[in-house]
Amino acid sequence: MAIKYLQSHDSEGTIDYLINGLYKEEIYFIDFYLPQLCYLAITKLQSRSIKKFLIDMSIKYSNIALKCHMYLFSFSQDDGILKERADDLYTTIETAVINKDVP
Repeated sequence: MAIKYLQSHDSEGTIDYLINGLYKEEIYFIDFYLPQLCYLAITKLQSRSIKKFLIDMSIKYSNIALKCHMYLFSFSQDDGILKERADDLYTTIETAVINKDVP
């Protein structure tokens, strides 16, 4: 349900509230919706909290980091604005995982 609301709402406060709820979810739930979360992180303009969530989960769980890299790499193979955004998030997650800290 939270993913549906994330897609349909553009209010930054609503997105922040929904993402804060995802911090309480089990890892298998997050893992299941990871492709959609990665896509939302690069397509929504108000996606700062989504990006932070992905970075935090990538630091905490290495399997999430690997899957994020895989999804973002696949998005970065397309041309256009999504390529640039996916590359930026890809690099940010990679740096955060290596340093074990949010850049």
